[in-house]
Amino acid sequence: MNFRQLPSSEVLHLLFTSHRLKKLDLSCFLVKEGEIFSTNDPYAPPDLKKDIDIHVPMDERTDEEYNFYRPVHPEGTDMYLRSKKHMENECNSLLYMLSKDPQPDLQSFVMTEEINVSKFALQPLIQVSTNLTEIHTCLHWFDLNVLMNYKKLRILRLHFPPKKRFVDCPKELLETSEKVLPSLENLEIFTVCNSTADMRALTAIALAHCPKLTSVGHFDSAMAIDFIKAKTDKSPTGCFNLKKCFWGIEAPLHSSLRWDEMFNNLKYSFPELINTAVSSCPFVEELILQVLNEDCLQHLRRLKRLNSLVLYYPFCPDFDIEECFSSLGEIRHQLKHFVIKSIDPSNRDHRFPLNVVIDKCENLETLGVMDCSEMNVPLKMNTSFRRLKSISIEIDLDCLGQILRYCDNLTYLLIVGKFIVDESELRENLSHTSALKLQTLGIHCRRFSKNAIKMVFEKAPNLERVCCMLGRRDVSSFGKELGRTSSVNKSAVLAYDAIRCFAERFPHRFNELNFYSHLQMKQKPSLTLWDIYKIDKSLLISVLGTLVTYGYLVGTLGSVQMLKKINDSNMNESDTSTK
Repeated sequence: MNFRQLPSSEVLHLLFTSHRLKKLDLSCFLVKEGEIFSTNDPYAPPDLKKDIDIHVPMDERTDEEYNFYRPVHPEGTDMYLRSKKHMENECNSLLYMLSKDPQPDLQSFVMTEEINVSKFALQPLIQVSTNLTEIHTCLHWFDLNVLMNYKKLRILRLHFPPKKRFVDCPKELLETSEKVLPSLENLEIFTVCNSTADMRALTAIALAHCPKLTSVGHFDSAMAIDFIKAKTDKSPTGCFNLKKCFWGIEAPLHSSLRWDEMFNNLKYSFPELINTAVSSCPFVEELILQVLNEDCLQHLRRLKRLNSLVLYYPFCPDFDIEECFSSLGEIRHQLKHFVIKSIDPSNRDHRFPLNVVIDKCENLETLGVMDCSEMNVPLKMNTSFRRLKSISIEIDLDCLGQILRYCDNLTYLLIVGKFIVDESELRENLSHTSALKLQTLGIHCRRFSKNAIKMVFEKAPNLERVCCMLGRRDVSSFGKELGRTSSVNKSAVLAYDAIRCFAERFPHRFNELNFYSHLQMKQKPSLTLWDIYKIDKSLLISVLGTLVTYGYLVGTLGSVQMLKKINDSNMNESDTSTK
C-alpha cells in the first residue's frame, strides 16, 4: 500500500484493525468496547473525507480463516496485507508521513489490535494533533502523558492487551491518570476496555477530575462513588454529570471472589450503595442495573430523567414484576425502553405477565424480556401494545401470533423460541393484520419455513433486514426466490461486510466473491444483489445458500413494496409482448 499520494490534511479519522466494523441492530442497549450506547444514540462515526481501514490476518487465525481473508489472485493484495510485519511497516510509514504535517487535522485515532507500531512514529503525530476528539488505543505501549492539556478530547478508550490479566489496576496507570485526566476538561467518555482488573480506583479518579464525564462504560460507577465517599469521609451529592451508567458487579468471572461470594457480600449493603449513587448522579438517562437486592429499586424513583432501564436479576426465585413497578413508582411512566433479563429459569411455575409491563409503562416503545421460563400472554392484547416499536423476547408460537396480530406499529422484532412455526396458524393471525411496519426481523426457532417468511414479506412492505433460521431443505428454494427478486431489485444491498463477520464458518468458495468485490467494486462499501447476480447467478445462490445453511441470513433487502411494483410492471410488459 502506498500512502505517499494521500494528502495528510485529508485524513480526519484513522483506524487500524484486523476486523470489519459491524453495525448491529439491538433493541435498547448496546455495550460496545466498554461503552454503553442506546438505539437513541447509536455509535456511528461522522462522514469521513478519507477513511483508512487496514486489515491483516492475525497470528491466532486458523489456516482456513487466513485463506479466507487472503485474496485468491495477486491483484487483490492492495486491499489486504499478507503479513503482520508488513502491516506494522505500513502503519509506521503512514504515521511518519502524517506527523510531518505541522498542523494535521486528525480528529480520531483508533488502534485496538496489538500492532507493534513504533512509539517514535506515533507520539510525534499525537503531539501535533491538537484537534483530536477521540482516541481508542492499546495500553501496553501508549503513553497517556502525551495527552496532557488536550482540550478538545471528548472520548478516551484504553485497551488492555487480551493476553494480560490483572486483578488490580496497574499502579503506573493510576499515577499517570491522576496527573493527566484533570487537564482533559472536556472529556465526556472514559473507559478501559477488555479489562479484568478492579477499576474502582481508576473510575473514581476519572469522576473526581472530569466534570463533563457522561459515561465510564461498563464499569460500576456506584462502586467508584462509594470509593470516593470512603476516601473523603463525606457523601458526594449531586456532583456528577453521568447520563449512562452500569451499577452492579463487574467482571465476576475474573475476580478473586466467586460470584456467589460477591453477591453475598453486597446483598445487604447494595440498597444504600444505590441510594448514594442516585443522590450523586441525578442526570442519569440510561441505566443497566444488576438487582442484587430488590430494595434498591425504590431509590430509582428519584431519577427524573431516566428513560431507558435494563434490569438483570442474577438470583430471583420469587421475582414479582408488579412489586418491581410498585418500587419504581411514578418513573415507570417516563420509561421508553425497558429490558429485563436473567429471571431464574429453574422456577417452572413462574409466568412473566407481559400485559402488566405494557399497562404499567404508558410510554413504552422498546420491550425486551429474555431468559424467562414462560410468557403469560393475554388471549387478546389491548390497544396499549400498539405503542411498541421494538420487541426482543423469548416466546412460544401463540405469543408470536398475538404480537404479529396486535403490535402493528413494530419496526424491530427479535424473537427466540423452541417452537416450530405452523404455517396455517401464522396465516390465520396475519389475515387479521393490516400492513406491518416492520423494518428489521430476527426469528430464531426450531424451524421457520420459506413459506412462513414469504407470508411475513407480503405483510411487511417496508422490511429491510431479515435474520432467521431455515431448515436445510428450504435453503435452495429460498435462495432461488431471493435470486429471482434480486434480478429486478437493483437497489437491494447484500452487506458482504456482514458476511465477512462469519468468515470461519464459510467454505473457500467465498474467496471468489471477495475477489469480485475488491476487483470490481472498490469504490463501493457493499455489493448489491443485482451486482452479484450480474457476475454469476449460481454464485449468488451459493452465497445465500451457504449463509442460510449455517443458520445466518444477513443482508439488506430493498422495500418489498418496491419489489411488488417492479415485478408487476415486468409482468405487464411480458403480457403485452406476448399479446
